[in-house]
Amino acid sequence: MSGFRVEHERLSRAAGDFDDYGDRAGTIATELERALTEQGECWGSDAVGRNFARTYLPDAEATLKALGDLPEALVAVSGKLADTAEEYRSSERDAEQKLKLT
Repeated sequence: MSGFRVEHERLSRAAGDFDDYGDRAGTIATELERALTEQGECWGSDAVGRNFARTYLPDAEATLKALGDLPEALVAVSGKLADTAEEYRSSERDAEQKLKLT
């Protein structure tokens, strides 16, 4: 016995939560991108504004990309958790069957 225990029903329910998290993250990403686009380059075009843009824009673009990728990643986690829950459920059934046969 490994001392490791999994409640596959709870794991399966938790997997479904990650689909919801993915939807919420997608909504947040869309709203943030829209709000930033509406603001435009509000830092101005003077020397200070250009310097700000030079340091801000690459990080802002990377952050928006990562946030845009998050929904897909969360849905993938959901699928992996659901698969893991099913594997545990199946292993438990198999073990029960073997015990009944002995």
